[in-house]
Amino acid sequence: MAPATWIAGAITPTEKPMKLRVHSYESKSGRVVSIDEARDWDYYDPGTLVVAENQLVRSYSELQELASRKGISDREFLDVYLMTTLTGG
Repeated sequence: MAPATWIAGAITPTEKPMKLRVHSYESKSGRVVSIDEARDWDYYDPGTLVVAENQLVRSYSELQELASRKGISDREFLDVYLMTTLTGG
């Protein structure tokens, strides 16, 4: 359970925003960004796949939903993999 904060006569939960540890070919160790930065990612780029929790993520709202799931939302980081697709023959 998140700690509570006293605001204007009511107790409301305070939550730390989820951070993403982004892994890619360029950044093998994973760079840390806020989940808000993921809003600007191009989820429709056919050359890159966004994968978290062994699941293909197709939109920012899908990423938010995944991050808010029980068992995931209490973590400090969510590992996200940006995978470059290779095509050709």
